[in-house]
Amino acid sequence: MNFQNIYNAAIKKDDSVLRGMMELVPINDHKKDGPYCWTAISQLAFEGKFEEAEFLLNYGADINLLIYGAALGKHIDYVQNLLLNVREGVNINFAIRGAAQAGSPEAMNFVETLLTQGGDVDVKEAIKFAAMSGNKENVATLTLMFASNDITEFSEETIIGAAAGGHKQYVEELLEITPWLRSIAVYGAALGGHKSYVEELLEDSKEETDLSLMMAVTGAAERNDTDYVENLLGRGADPSAAVIGAKNGKYISSDPKQQLIWLSSFSEKYIMIFIEQLKLAKPSIHVDEDCVNKAIAISQLRRGSDNNNSRLETITANNTNSDRRENFESQEGETTDVAKEDEPIAKVSKDNKIDKEEVASVTNSSMFWKDSKRKGQEEHEEEEQRDNKYSKKTN
Repeated sequence: MNFQNIYNAAIKKDDSVLRGMMELVPINDHKKDGPYCWTAISQLAFEGKFEEAEFLLNYGADINLLIYGAALGKHIDYVQNLLLNVREGVNINFAIRGAAQAGSPEAMNFVETLLTQGGDVDVKEAIKFAAMSGNKENVATLTLMFASNDITEFSEETIIGAAAGGHKQYVEELLEITPWLRSIAVYGAALGGHKSYVEELLEDSKEETDLSLMMAVTGAAERNDTDYVENLLGRGADPSAAVIGAKNGKYISSDPKQQLIWLSSFSEKYIMIFIEQLKLAKPSIHVDEDCVNKAIAISQLRRGSDNNNSRLETITANNTNSDRRENFESQEGETTDVAKEDEPIAKVSKDNKIDKEEVASVTNSSMFWKDSKRKGQEEHEEEEQRDNKYSKKTN
């Protein structure tokens, strides 16, 4: 709803609407649900409405999301001009992501030029987004250009991208080469919103249920699919993984307004679970009781009646001023992020009780992938050893 309102206001260049919405939530937080922060400025740039997109920059919109949308829309000349003439706040990797996902010959030439010119470029992101388009030739070209001696060096990124793009057959071909990365495919499919494929992969991963559920809830939370997050949590997924996914997707941060919006999208039961996760983060984050009550009230209104929109807006608006106080503070009195990525987060058991003695062994998505790869590869090697022993006996 807010995404469309901002889009329409930009088309009309309606200052009053944009300023009114910014009073509630920063403009970059008004996103369409989905990976990689697709906002109104991304959509406008994708469509080639550059004047309207640039109008949103006056209200704090992120120029990198404009660059990503324009590159994905194959407006390469426009993106090149921005990179040449705008320096402040520009991240070249957003141009690489969009162009790699666009996948046209012109876009891929642009990607290769940017990657080979050096600087702070991310080859792995380029391959991930190329795979998202499903173009195997583009992925192979980039892999051959930048891989060392191991052709599977970028397998994780390729599988995530292909799964997020919904290219099931491509994913299955990749998993034949690296079968220990199946849980990585679960994450990618959840990130892309392909729930039926997630369920297929979970069914095939019965021996790794905990790990696969953790990867699924991470992807779903990073996409902000809160209904699916609740579904997975109800089946035993670790809520700390949901917190990390939401953080990766920039749906939660130290901003109390943003946290209120995220918490209130869940039912009361899970609001309280996530509150405990924030309290148990390292360093601890104190959650203001008034903020918790408002999150619960908004959640109940959303689930109770479609006629409560005005009351819902009133509760959210009333929180604007109080949010300027330190609603979310560390015990030392400093506002902090949800959790440092190198610190463990406590687990919640299946009966939703916090076990303060038990902490999650995995604290960020990159660790999830490393653990998944290591565990899966070890199991794959053990299986090969068993097959070799059996083959020797039978011969």
